[in-house]
Amino acid sequence: MRVPLFRVIDRTGPAGLSVSHAGFRQKLLLFAFALCALLLFVAKGWAAEYYVSPNGIGNDCNQTNPCSFQTALDKAAASNDNDTIHVASGTYYANETGTFTYSVTDGADNGSLTIIGNGRETTILDGGGTTTRIMEVNTDNNGGGGDTGVTVRVENLTFKNRDSNGDRKGGLLISTGYANIEVANSIFKNCSAGDGAGAYLFSHGGNITLRN
Repeated sequence: MRVPLFRVIDRTGPAGLSVSHAGFRQKLLLFAFALCALLLFVAKGWAAEYYVSPNGIGNDCNQTNPCSFQTALDKAAASNDNDTIHVASGTYYANETGTFTYSVTDGADNGSLTIIGNGRETTILDGGGTTTRIMEVNTDNNGGGGDTGVTVRVENLTFKNRDSNGDRKGGLLISTGYANIEVANSIFKNCSAGDGAGAYLFSHGGNITLRN
């Protein structure tokens, strides 16, 4: 049974006099439209989107003025939204900028994180053959388990050219307390490490999903 959000009732008395007038009806409709607009505005505030490019600069991180990948990660970590970072095609060199890092204390306060490339063949995170880990995501850096219900999703990226004998220092490290982890349609190549060469994914109580 569907219950309408608003209902206008027009009662007519014995003499055919309407209790609800046209002016009241118009005001009610205006109120309904205003409320819908407010709900859309609030809902938009629950999801932030950032756009990055290999030559991105500044802090706008929008489609017109994309920022650097690390700037978008920093902005996402500082927000209280469910964040999506759109990574434009091109090569992003971790050996020049350092490990691409997202780190928060209580992930549930920061919301879920989605990092999605424009295409796994064309959106490349390159370690440059150094011992620098390419990307690290940590949603529970104090170990308090405050990231329940959060999802970290990485999709449509290539991680390559990472060379190290250290543990957990491969192309991608995702460390969570109870968050879910999804890695989809991504390529890991020419990455070496003592443990977790391509990717090291860890969650105490969340689900880990790998898919093409």
